[in-house]
Amino acid sequence: ADTFAVSRPVRRSRDQDRVVFEHAGVPAPKNTEYSFSSHDGHALSYLDWTWPWQRSRNGYPDLSEHVQERGHARSWIPSSSSGSSRSSVCRISYSACFAPQNERESADALFKRIAFAPDTASKCGDCIMAALLTASGESGISAFLPPDSAAIDVPASSDKMGSRAHLPLTESWRATDFSIDSVLQLSSEHASASETRRISLRTWCTRLIQRYQYVLGATPSTFYKVEYASRLPHQLEAVDRSLAEDSHPTTFLCLNDDIKESTQGTLKLNRILKRWFAAHWSRPLPGELGQT
Repeated sequence: ADTFAVSRPVRRSRDQDRVVFEHAGVPAPKNTEYSFSSHDGHALSYLDWTWPWQRSRNGYPDLSEHVQERGHARSWIPSSSSGSSRSSVCRISYSACFAPQNERESADALFKRIAFAPDTASKCGDCIMAALLTASGESGISAFLPPDSAAIDVPASSDKMGSRAHLPLTESWRATDFSIDSVLQLSSEHASASETRRISLRTWCTRLIQRYQYVLGATPSTFYKVEYASRLPHQLEAVDRSLAEDSHPTTFLCLNDDIKESTQGTLKLNRILKRWFAAHWSRPLPGELGQT
């Protein structure tokens, strides 16, 4: 067959955040819950691969092994009927993703085609990432990395190259050379030992991936349109109730000034807000406007 199915990765990256914070000696977030880690792939690709009711972590799927899909009116759909966290998420086509598009297609051209090209990136690159994550196990990215023995020679002058691992910073991926020779500025085969230094390709690739890592989190928040003085006290009371009673109280409050009052009504709004702000933050910050 030309295509094969890729199972949804079973990952514990997001569940290990507390342990990571403890090992690093850094306080863990208080009201922010980590929803998705880039250690588990490209976050947005899972939005195409899952149904809304499968995204139990603030809009993103729970990739932990213990999760079972709950029943749903549309659970007869094949992609969600197995009830298993190992159901397939995508399919990879050998001919579309791996077969050379011409006799001289380079590794650089293949990388661009599966990573960036509009017609193939989502069908190939995202699905290949899911396959490699599945191969890497519950945590880590070992399947993405070269073997431990992989090493390359670079100019001795690039003594800090390992800590500055990054892809070319250019305006267009089409005109960029992503080959190893270009990215790492490899030494000439005629260079002497004193003119070169050997670095671990596995270490360099690990640092490269770390440069682009990210975490998506969810924090309890409230958004209000401030329009009328008569409504504002009730809105602020709701925030106070959340702070006093909710197990996950509002952390971020956004008050959007869509004021529809007259001049007098606007002054009343200002007085209400000033009293509320003073009740919650009675001590001004250093440098805050209005201090004497």
